Amino acid sequence: MSVFSFFRQKKINKKEIVKKIRKKYGIQRDYHIRYKRYVMCLREENVLFQKINNMSIKLKLTATILLITLIPLMASGFLSYHSAYDSVYDMTVQDLKYMTKVKAEEIAAYTKDGHVDAAMSEKIKALVDDVETSYYKANGLSGYAYIIDDQGKVLYHPDPQMIGTSLANESFAQEILKEKTGYITYPWKGEEKVASFSQLPNGWELVIGSYLKDMMKPLLFIRNQMFVISLVSSLLAIVIGYVIVHMLTKPMKELVQAMEKAEAGDVTVQVTPGSKDEVGQLTHMFNEMIREFRNMLRQVHEVSEQVAASSEQLTASANESTRASEQISEASQEIASGSEGQMESVRATTEALHEMSGNIQSIADKIQAVKHDSSTVVKYAHTGESSLKKVIWEMNDISEKVSNTEVQIRELGNRSEAIKGIIGTIHEISEQTNLLALNAAIEAARAGEQGKSFAVVAQEIRKLAEQSGKSAREIAMLISDIHAKIGTAVTSMGESSKAVSEGRSVVEEAGQSFSSILKAIADLNKQIELVTASSKTISEGTEHIVRQGDEISRLASIAAADTQEVAAASEEQTATMEEINAASEMLAKMAEELQAHVSRFKIS
Repeated sequence: MSVFSFFRQKKINKKEIVKKIRKKYGIQRDYHIRYKRYVMCLREENVLFQKINNMSIKLKLTATILLITLIPLMASGFLSYHSAYDSVYDMTVQDLKYMTKVKAEEIAAYTKDGHVDAAMSEKIKALVDDVETSYYKANGLSGYAYIIDDQGKVLYHPDPQMIGTSLANESFAQEILKEKTGYITYPWKGEEKVASFSQLPNGWELVIGSYLKDMMKPLLFIRNQMFVISLVSSLLAIVIGYVIVHMLTKPMKELVQAMEKAEAGDVTVQVTPGSKDEVGQLTHMFNEMIREFRNMLRQVHEVSEQVAASSEQLTASANESTRASEQISEASQEIASGSEGQMESVRATTEALHEMSGNIQSIADKIQAVKHDSSTVVKYAHTGESSLKKVIWEMNDISEKVSNTEVQIRELGNRSEAIKGIIGTIHEISEQTNLLALNAAIEAARAGEQGKSFAVVAQEIRKLAEQSGKSAREIAMLISDIHAKIGTAVTSMGESSKAVSEGRSVVEEAGQSFSSILKAIADLNKQIELVTASSKTISEGTEHIVRQGDEISRLASIAAADTQEVAAASEEQTATMEEINAASEMLAKMAEELQAHVSRFKIS
């Protein structure tokens, strides 16, 4: 353990140090340049946000999990590192001030009368060299002490080449001569150096300095450890995030692909539910809707074929009835002699009309069944819409998950404060340890061979070292606790990401597919309504023809007495049959159009 520790006598004014560094190196504030940079940064951020919005949900969730993992780690590491850096810096300054004070008191005994002879000079030189050999080299560090006069000339220095040179032109020497007593940080031969100085009774300045890089060596291990922890945590977050996101988005992609196929007309598609959550329920409702829609299309296809066949039969019957009516009209002048044949023709016509009426009624029943199936499909579609509302509720759950994450991150901050407290304890112990070590060294130097009291001081040092080790273990326990909290934060973010993917995917993609399917159902309902209206018209015409046929049959029984009425009735029947013929042709055309619409869908 290094003997460089400190007694914290007063807090260092960091703002004053920053002010001196700016003044020394000419650092200026250019607010105009900062404003331009700020505007450029805003433009770059807008472009960045656009790129982020265009990213896939899988990539967004993976990046979010990675950020939630890294930000607490980096923040905790940054605060801990800089806190330790400031503490080590303060410790170095206070240690230098203490050593300078001790050495200045020893050297003052030889310079208080203002006259220094050769023997005194040798003792002063030995005291100056002792700083480098006993304090720095003994601990594997680089540092030394030197003395300059009130003009900045080097009087004592471990490097013989520096003795007699003038440092009056150096800014740090000017600061030393001006302040008389204190400490200073300055660059020396390309490296940062911190030095403490104190004025001797004869006006000389005793300066003891050390290089910051030696003092900060223990921090390199902390920095490397935090880097390794961050790297491992990042890799774990990427792997875990990718697995979770893949599990969440896979059923969504399958459902979207199935909806795209259904939108293209393939109603044979089915999706296997992978779970019983809202996504699984939505998948089940989609399968039920497709099944009902497929059955409805199959029935519509069958009905359209029956309508086409019935329309052909109706046309044939109408033609036959027309020819029969023409025959009745021609034979109206010979009713008396051919009434029996006329009655037979009228009977055949009436039977054909009754058969045609039954076929039309069957068509109407089939169309009603199709309308019922269409209503069932609409019902399932609205049920799917209700599932979408449940998914929207899932999106509201995100805020709660994010709140949990914030609580965990704040807990990390509290743990970092605890670490700072423990580090303070270690520093206080280090102060006492250093004091004891220095006292032991001074006593040993003064007493010579009789420095037996060093053993007592060494015993106290060992006790304090044990207490320092205990505090170090407490730091390790707190760091482990921080890692556990970070794991909890990652889990909470995974749950939040699950709610985001479910809500967003279902709302955006399922909504579009439901709209397309409902539109197709609406078009189909319009065609069914047209067929229903046409079948109603044909049914009314057929009933009218049946009534006319019955009337013709009645008139045929008295045809001999009323030939003119039979002729008129036959002409009216001929006109009605022409209307039926035209209506049957229209029905056949509409049946073809209905088949064309149904053929868009793949049902087997």
